[in-house]
Amino acid sequence: MAAAMMAAGPATSRATSAALQAAAARGDWDAVRGFYQQNGGTWQGRTAQQDADERQATAGGAIGNGRYGFRFTRRSEDRAADRAVAERRARTEESIARERLGIERGRAAVAEQLRVMNGKEAPNRFTVVPGGQEFDPAAGTAVTRPSRVFNNQTGQFVDQQGAPGASAAPRAGEVRGGYRFKGGNPADQASWEKV
Repeated sequence: MAAAMMAAGPATSRATSAALQAAAARGDWDAVRGFYQQNGGTWQGRTAQQDADERQATAGGAIGNGRYGFRFTRRSEDRAADRAVAERRARTEESIARERLGIERGRAAVAEQLRVMNGKEAPNRFTVVPGGQEFDPAAGTAVTRPSRVFNNQTGQFVDQQGAPGASAAPRAGEVRGGYRFKGGNPADQASWEKV
């Protein structure tokens, strides 16, 4: 197309260019397309025959003559192939998204482990283990055990000091102030015997 314009001379080339610009300015894209597609040229990468084939294929779905009918069938096959490609792409994107989610979860778990190992923002650093009563076979009585605190990081129980002025409950057989505790209620005098 450009060779034909050059052969016609600069004046024709300028006049053609001005006519094409005027058609574009008024929105007459059919005229612009027609100019470029004449004699097998292309407009936006498409020939006049490709445009005609597409119009025929979408006009009503009729098979038409052999030439257009084949093109119609081919376009249908192209669309099926496009759908298959789109489905594969969607499955691949979904798989990648799942992998990314797994990687992010793994990163979060590793970051949490690092925080715990470094002692920063450790969740549930301590756990309270409730006390209760248990049977002491040596004393033959029930013994009350206090609640204890377990350090989740060290895996050991934390020694607690009682409130100021308060003493821990005596154990059966323990001697205090010249009296041996027999078991039971430490506030009851019958639970104590003189040593």
